[in-house]
Amino acid sequence: MIWTDVKAALIDAAASDIKAKTDALPADPASESGAIKTETAAIKAKTDPLPADPASESGAIKTETAAIKTETAAIKTTTDTNLDAKVSERATPAQILADPATDLIDGSALDASVASRSSHAPADILKDAAKKMDGERIDSLLAGIVPIEGTCEPAILDTITEVVKQELGVLFYLEGHIDLSVMEAGDAITLSESISIVTPVDYKKYADSDYSGVQALPLLYVETKPGRYGVKVELTQTAGVVRVFPYQFFVKRVV
Repeated sequence: MIWTDVKAALIDAAASDIKAKTDALPADPASESGAIKTETAAIKAKTDPLPADPASESGAIKTETAAIKTETAAIKTTTDTNLDAKVSERATPAQILADPATDLIDGSALDASVASRSSHAPADILKDAAKKMDGERIDSLLAGIVPIEGTCEPAILDTITEVVKQELGVLFYLEGHIDLSVMEAGDAITLSESISIVTPVDYKKYADSDYSGVQALPLLYVETKPGRYGVKVELTQTAGVVRVFPYQFFVKRVV
């Protein structure tokens, strides 16, 4: 009776162990097999594109990288060479900054299109232009330095008397002074300014200024408008004793 109970207990234990293992199995092994196949196929799809020999693919990448580096170096060399050539074709800083009047600019370094505009070399063109500009500056300075001096002496009252007149054919104006210190009570004058804007010269008055009696500031400053064909200043004594008026004017070029 005791042995039979022991044997029955062993059988129960074995049956429980078998049940525990079978309980872990899927209820439908066939459907689980399909899921495993699907997962396996997904893994295969991802691994198939991988190279059969990763080491050999690494070598190909290195080869391609080396080729790119070689091509880049060639491009850099060509660019540097071309830039150096273009820079060397231009004038040096010293040539660029040189005064054209000293003839230091190398004509061969100038743009060829300059030479095509004249039969002269570019350097000669610049030198000639510099001389002309210097001449104009000298003319202007001389015109400003050399004064036009004298006295205005009206013959009788109400007679227009020329003080200063210039007809240069270039754009200029007159600047100067008239001494009115001789004026006394009862004296009166009119100062007129005229310009010719046509040739032959034909003066037209554009300004009149009246002065009478003793002048608190006797040195009258006069500056005309600029003109080309002619500029003129006139004085008319309209009352009092006829006087003599000293003056000094300068011709100022407009450049």
